Amino acid sequence: MSEKQESKARVVEVNRAQMRLVPMDLESLLPADHQARAVWSFVDRLDLGEFYARIQSREGKAGRPAIDPQIFLALWIYATVEGVG
Repeated sequence: MSEKQESKARVVEVNRAQMRLVPMDLESLLPADHQARAVWSFVDRLDLGEFYARIQSREGKAGRPAIDPQIFLALWIYATVEGVG
């Protein structure tokens, strides 16, 4: 390609085979007695104040919000219970 010739524009192309997005209630995807619900209930009762205190992202400041430590802890415990890793 010569220097005078312009390069092709980089664009995100249409994917007409993409699945459509449908609003759904995530709570309805797990049965009431699923192990993940027990893990979430356990983590919900913990005092995670030390984790939240270390988060540098603050309301009213620039930047992306941090992911809730409760999610990470619940995922780690659930994976451990299920024997992952």
